[in-house]
Amino acid sequence: MLPNHVSYVDALLLGVSCERDMRFVIYDTFYAMKAIQWGLRLFGTVPISPTKAKEAIRTVANALKQDQAVCLFPEGQLTRTGYVNELQKGYELMARMGGNARVQPVWIDGIWGSIFSYESGRFFKKMPRLAPYRVSVWFGELMDARDADPVKMREAMLALGAEAFAARESVKTPPHLKLPDGTVLGKDEAHMAHINALRILETSLLLTKGDVILCLLEPNHPMAKTFAVALPALRNLEVFWKAENVIPREGQRVIAIGDESALRSVRNEPWDLAVLLVEKKGQDVPAVIATGKDYPAMFDTQTGALLTMSVVDPVMPVGEEGFQVGRKTGSVGHLLRGISIRAEGLSYQLGGVIPGAEESLQLDQAVLDNDGFVRRAA
Repeated sequence: MLPNHVSYVDALLLGVSCERDMRFVIYDTFYAMKAIQWGLRLFGTVPISPTKAKEAIRTVANALKQDQAVCLFPEGQLTRTGYVNELQKGYELMARMGGNARVQPVWIDGIWGSIFSYESGRFFKKMPRLAPYRVSVWFGELMDARDADPVKMREAMLALGAEAFAARESVKTPPHLKLPDGTVLGKDEAHMAHINALRILETSLLLTKGDVILCLLEPNHPMAKTFAVALPALRNLEVFWKAENVIPREGQRVIAIGDESALRSVRNEPWDLAVLLVEKKGQDVPAVIATGKDYPAMFDTQTGALLTMSVVDPVMPVGEEGFQVGRKTGSVGHLLRGISIRAEGLSYQLGGVIPGAEESLQLDQAVLDNDGFVRRAA
């Protein structure tokens, strides 16, 4: 079983939601934590480290040959951005050595934002958003080990993630939203803005509680409805529509929202960073040229859906700097949660853009890298 890795309690959630007993492959550093050693023994975990990788592979292969279920987190690390990291290839060898064992993608949904995740830039030392916290675990179709390469596995995991996102009650319920002049948004546009806002909150490393939003877009722009209307309805974010009116309090960050023209029209930038909006007008991925403060994000002009977003680089442990990044040069951002992607020849199909709808969006002239960032093909 190959799940995404979001929190310190993922193994516990999987253990209580699966009818089969399973063994977990975890880094041996956890064995030094006395508080959880009893749990490691209870679940029959398999320790793995760079120096003992071969031993762990043999142990897993033998377990698979005995028809035992084994769970391995293919990212090899907890996400600190909310996004799925690069999938490591070790599971392919384990499955083949285990008698070509079948591989099952798994998706843990809803745990981002809990105290056990890196939401708000820290583990544990924060208040949870909700109590109780509703989490679901989605099990995908079994795959032949020979077909379960990292590309296909990422696609399968993200498809489960899109299905799980669409099933959330918060996604199903259209909100009641108003523009600054009091105009009530229509049901469909309010729903799309709300969905975009929920996807933005699947990573908290760009917009956090208490930030100031400077919206440099016209109020009827779909991304203005997302960032300056729907998002503040979910989080405590102060909104300004003119740069000269921005007077942040001490400790507050100013986040500007605009396209390249709007951002460059302001001479003295009163912001700490900016969401650089890139329009996807047709099927091709547009090129993007970003400055040091820019965090590119791509939206679809036809549906008003936010598709990708860049975030601030997370703080990583010593020795792991650079293992996870929030943005990449030349990229239009990371594919947002709740959206699936499937390669078809030289194109990609994006599913789940409008939750519950079967229609997909096509991306041409696109490259999706191993970390999930999208850029225009050279």
